[in-house]
Amino acid sequence: MDHQPPQIDLIIQPGPRLADDAAFSRACAALAASGDFGRVLVCRQPSGHAAPTLDFAPDFAAALAACRGEIVAVMAPDALPRPGLATGLIRRMAEPDAQAVLGPAARHDADEPWADLLDLANEFFDQGLAAGQTWPPLPACAAFRARWLRDAVGRPGPGPCQATDLFALACRVAAMGGGVVFEPQCQARATPPSGLAGALSLQARFGRGAALAVRALRANGQVGWPWPRGWPWRVVLALAVIGLLVAFAPRFPADGALWAALGLLLFYPLERPFLKFVTENRPELLNRSLLFCLVRPFFWAWGMVRTGFESLLKINLAKRAG
Repeated sequence: MDHQPPQIDLIIQPGPRLADDAAFSRACAALAASGDFGRVLVCRQPSGHAAPTLDFAPDFAAALAACRGEIVAVMAPDALPRPGLATGLIRRMAEPDAQAVLGPAARHDADEPWADLLDLANEFFDQGLAAGQTWPPLPACAAFRARWLRDAVGRPGPGPCQATDLFALACRVAAMGGGVVFEPQCQARATPPSGLAGALSLQARFGRGAALAVRALRANGQVGWPWPRGWPWRVVLALAVIGLLVAFAPRFPADGALWAALGLLLFYPLERPFLKFVTENRPELLNRSLLFCLVRPFFWAWGMVRTGFESLLKINLAKRAG
């Protein structure tokens, strides 16, 4: 008998800006019809734009109760899966020690440099400012084993459990003894902000990132030096120089170069189950993430400039071709 992959259900959480957006509802309906996920549930009340094939739930708890699959994928607010996300999540969840997989947001291919720059700022500045994190981005998508997720949501914690905070859900899974994996290839497509309203929304997300940093630092103890104790300055400087060289290498795209440079500066690989290891065995590694917080503004500024030029070049080439 052929081995059947575990069924994976999807929970989508549209934010207030996209709750009544017709295009967003059509994209959700297309996901439901694609067959990649066993069931697609949208956490909001039906609106006039809602497709009749969509399943709605008033809140996250109701959506989670309606899931029947072995794995539950959860999207951050205003994020949708990219093609192949279900396959990638199932592949990583097949690892014996993985009870949760976190994935980042992919940059949206926008035709306007303004939207592109705002999206990049959201990815490389606002989302990564949390100094208590041990990996660069806040997750835009996640997959949990259903029973672990239900236990994590019902588990008492220092504060209310918000389903929109995938990082907090992963921390609860790790506290229960589950392994958490960060997979850069499992990406969600985040809807970029646009115009003045989008610029103002960056400030709100910046506040959430700062609050996450404070909470993570309080939970993991006092903050030490922004470099590993006992490491000579020349080692830190050498890693910083390597990061700069990678960032300026022309053969790397802006986002890929930044991820590579930041990964070097964090002194920690991105593709291993790390959260339980760090919190239980090596809490001193959290101090190293402050170095990441110090160098982030440079990479953010350089990424914005480079991506802006790339966007302008793309638009000019498209106009000439047309």
